[in-house]
Amino acid sequence: MSERVFKPLDGELPPITFISASKLAKEDFKGVVLEGEYKGTMANKFSPDKPDYKFEKEDGTIVVVNQSGSLNNQMKKVEVGDYVQISYLGQKKLTSGAFKGKTYHEFKILRA
Repeated sequence: MSERVFKPLDGELPPITFISASKLAKEDFKGVVLEGEYKGTMANKFSPDKPDYKFEKEDGTIVVVNQSGSLNNQMKKVEVGDYVQISYLGQKKLTSGAFKGKTYHEFKILRA
């Protein structure tokens, strides 16, 4: 068998970053987590019926933000191609409804 010579791919693939609300909460992070162009949804590896959100930053980095209730509600108003800023505001407690007293991850989305 002859030896194969491997060559690098033309150009480099952009790095991919994953953002999880649970990880942000564990790190006690609050603030802007992303500024970038919304590219669309993709299936979550562990829960295919739940969307994750894909963005591209100005430097070409791809960022995937795991879904959460607060984020999902706001993303309904965001179109593919929109340039957005996403901030994580921390965990809050629901004050009414069937899940009163439960905590959730709160996000804020601004569109350019």
